[in-house]
Amino acid sequence: MSQTNHPYEQEGSSALKQAAGTAAKKAGKYAAKKALKKAAATKAGAVGLPYILAAIAVLLVVVVLAVGILVVVVSSVKEEETAESGAGLGFWGGDISAIGENEIPAVFIPVYKEAQEKYGVPWNLLAAHHRVETRFSTISPMISPVGATGHLQVRP
Repeated sequence: MSQTNHPYEQEGSSALKQAAGTAAKKAGKYAAKKALKKAAATKAGAVGLPYILAAIAVLLVVVVLAVGILVVVVSSVKEEETAESGAGLGFWGGDISAIGENEIPAVFIPVYKEAQEKYGVPWNLLAAHHRVETRFSTISPMISPVGATGHLQVRP
């Protein structure tokens, strides 16, 4: 055995054992901390995915609702057509078709058009209603089983 002044170089010295124990403890603490950080990161990643998916789902629902509200608002702001302002627009009454000329009795067309001007109901809608209810007043008697009477089967 050689004699040296350094305490760690002596064989069997308690200082060497103590230093080795301290190093082992530090290494163990470091490894434990590292394992805890890794576990926490893994757990945070696993918990984070459902939260991210839920946030995306909520965002999609909000966007769909916003688009729906926008559609409702835009459609309700649309200028309403009346008999006066819409006489020449779109399908308001319109011209009689070839089928209409053959099906609708000519005597009723002036009546439908007068009702369109007075009440704002398209004449072709009145003609269609008249056709469905009484086949242009050809059903006799013009009284329904529930008591509706007349050309358009209006209930008293």
